[in-house]
Amino acid sequence: MNAMLKTFCCVSIFYLCAVSPCLSIETANADTTEVNKEAAKTTPEQTTKIDKQEITEQTKDASKAPSVFFPAPRFEFERMIEGEELLHDFVVMNKGTDILLVRKVKTTCGCTTVSYSKKIPPGGEGKITMKVNTRGYGGRKLTKNIIVMTNDPLAPKSTLTVSGKIEKFVTITPPVLRLTGKIGDELKSIVKIIPESKYPFSITGIRARNGENIKYELKENRSASGGKEYTVTVENLKKDAGAYYDVLILKTDSKIQPEIKINVMARLMDDDASAQTPSKASLTKEKRGNGTNDANKVNNFLEVLQKMQQQNTTGVNDKGTPIQSATAIQDPERAKALKKKFEALIKQAKEKQNVKGQQEEQ
Repeated sequence: MNAMLKTFCCVSIFYLCAVSPCLSIETANADTTEVNKEAAKTTPEQTTKIDKQEITEQTKDASKAPSVFFPAPRFEFERMIEGEELLHDFVVMNKGTDILLVRKVKTTCGCTTVSYSKKIPPGGEGKITMKVNTRGYGGRKLTKNIIVMTNDPLAPKSTLTVSGKIEKFVTITPPVLRLTGKIGDELKSIVKIIPESKYPFSITGIRARNGENIKYELKENRSASGGKEYTVTVENLKKDAGAYYDVLILKTDSKIQPEIKINVMARLMDDDASAQTPSKASLTKEKRGNGTNDANKVNNFLEVLQKMQQQNTTGVNDKGTPIQSATAIQDPERAKALKKKFEALIKQAKEKQNVKGQQEEQ
């Protein structure tokens, strides 16, 4: 019995000393394996999440930017009457995370003006007001664009558009009154003003913005249909050469268009200027001509000049009739200058002809 007890004790001690540590190691290894497996399952997702958070934190400042947005970048208006002022507000929003700066707004023509909000906070909104003068667009469709430049890095330029039909208020023929001719000539022109039957009105007065160089007269008439129509006769008063611009302002009893404006453009030339100013047709013909034609034309001019000089010297023309050419006689220096100019043109024409002849021979 004692021997068996001793044997049992020895075996137990052996087991505790030798076998038990091995089991602990295997258990520990097993636990480690499970931990590693679990770690293998969760680490990529956790790492990705952590990376995203880190990236977000690091790029938080870099991603801070404005974002421009127009809920309605185009505006189509219903019919308007010529002369009415078109006024429209475009809403501009900032959907970004930084202040939106409206740096500049460009218009496509002088009849359009704008005003606008210059700074819009994140999540806020402002407006861009577009004002268009419809004068001169009667009977046509009007389309006007403006270009909005901002600090939005993805949309630095945006285009806003207004468009619509403009009804005629009045018919003016011609739309611009022109007075062109020589000094001393009687220069007159007539403009007709016919109110549209849909928008009748009466002209109650007339004046010129300047009025220094023109005389004008307003008359009221009856059209074939029985309606009113008006004529304005304009006469030039300027005595010396030059050009000028004026505006006739017709006062009406209409609330739609209390004033009608008609541009007056004039140009007066002296005889020398008109003779020395070739027409477009003559310039085209001269360009098409060769050096011989140029020389012939210049020779003809020279012959005329020589005849004029002879007449100035003798006092009679080529038919023997006395002439009254005091201006030419009193200005021999001008005749010499013209002769010199023509001789230079002859020389130039001959040189061109010689070059052309040499090229043809080659």
